[in-house]
Amino acid sequence: MKIIGFPDRAELLAEFLGTCFGDGCLSVSEKKHDYCLYITGHTVDDELYMKTYLPQIIKNLFGIECKLRKQKGNTLILYTRSKELVKFLNKEGMQIGRKNDLNIPEWIKSKPSLMTAFLRGFVDTDGCLTFKKRYKESHYYPTISVSSINNNIILDLHRFLNDSGFKVGKIVKSMDSVKGYDKLYPHFRIYLYGEKNLEKWIGLIGFSNMKHMSKYLTWKKMGHSPSYSSTPSRIKIIKNPPSEI
Repeated sequence: MKIIGFPDRAELLAEFLGTCFGDGCLSVSEKKHDYCLYITGHTVDDELYMKTYLPQIIKNLFGIECKLRKQKGNTLILYTRSKELVKFLNKEGMQIGRKNDLNIPEWIKSKPSLMTAFLRGFVDTDGCLTFKKRYKESHYYPTISVSSINNNIILDLHRFLNDSGFKVGKIVKSMDSVKGYDKLYPHFRIYLYGEKNLEKWIGLIGFSNMKHMSKYLTWKKMGHSPSYSSTPSRIKIIKNPPSEI
């Protein structure tokens, strides 16, 4: 059994929980005595985030190392096996298996600085920054989108953003496919449009994932930025935890 540290309920843990609520998953096989946390990302877009930033956060919080591997296609998986870590994250609100009934912990919702940290981690994984053409030929108009299958999370984040002075539109519901499943599942999204919202985001919340920050810096310098799809047509769920390599 890996010996881990148990961190204080502070901003770093709140940000990490945001990451886990976004693209993390807890997998348990009691028969095999296998307890695994894994976080998925894109091979290219999330490379720095997955190789450097997240492993250091996990090391700082829990004192344990992670492993990184590439799956078929463009998926990176950062993972660590620890029964104590899985039990800790489960107590902090992470579901084991499919995350279809998540709630932001009350200790995070009780303090704006903790909600800010949680939101940053969540958007680093389950959010997107894009630039639309709108009235010009170049992609100049910023849009931040935040999405989840958990409406209660989106409701809490929507309320927090409104209370923090952002100009937020209505929550948008859509039915999206999930890779590996035949049926469609509801997804809920928040959109923040325009330069004022983006600059306020950078000043108050920020990004820890360079895939977002690099787009912002390019837009800031050039006045436009490449456009990327903000709503993936298929969201991947990994049913089995990664094997050792």
